Amino acid sequence: MKNAILAISERKEILKQIRKELAEKYEVITFNNLLDAIDMVRESDFDLVLLDNALEGVTVGEAKKKLASIGKEFVTIALVDEINVEAIKELENLNLCLFIKTNKS
Repeated sequence: MKNAILAISERKEILKQIRKELAEKYEVITFNNLLDAIDMVRESDFDLVLLDNALEGVTVGEAKKKLASIGKEFVTIALVDEINVEAIKELENLNLCLFIKTNKS
């Protein structure tokens, strides 16, 4: 896949917006659950993974570890609802220093 982006979120409106904004220049693959996304990462190569912090039953850290365990290289950006000192420190501890603030829905 060239210039491929994987977006993982259970929020349909976020996935729709990501596709709308990025699909013209990138191949955008979206999943609304982590397990299917992990299978896709095993099968394909991505340059970038957009990972929503609002996945049910799993933290961003757990999701990042599961994706990283596959052994492929890609940049991970967290999609966060709130930006505060605690959230930034948590992301830094996960080596996830890149984040995008979402419009909370």
